[in-house]
Amino acid sequence: MNTATTTRAAILSQAANEARGLAIDAIHACSSGHLGLPLGCAEIGAVLFGDNGTPL
Repeated sequence: MNTATTTRAAILSQAANEARGLAIDAIHACSSGHLGLPLGCAEIGAVLFGDNGTPL
């Protein structure tokens, strides 16, 4: 892996972690819901919405 690829992976990983935190906060605030899908699919969402072929 080159430096750009490593940096991109780190950014997408951070985005996924931020999405997980927001999901936890939202579910806790409404006292309803299940964390399985948001926590399990955070990386998929980060790639789909953040890895569109242009630099972040």
